[in-house]
Amino acid sequence: MRRAFVRIADLRLMHQGEAVRAGRRPNDAVDTTELDPLTHAELQEALRLIDSAQQLVKSFPLGMRA
Repeated sequence: MRRAFVRIADLRLMHQGEAVRAGRRPNDAVDTTELDPLTHAELQEALRLIDSAQQLVKSFPLGMRA
């Protein structure tokens, strides 16, 4: 799980760094169509892992309400 979050954070920071170098305002909107196939696959796997963890947490309510 930690790896998934780290991979997403790394991708986000790389995207923001590229924006700054290009003179654009950095943001969090990564255009996945611009990712190379390996990075895209890693992102998909990370997002699947996070989704699975979120679904697991939802199945065990802890008495907390949003």
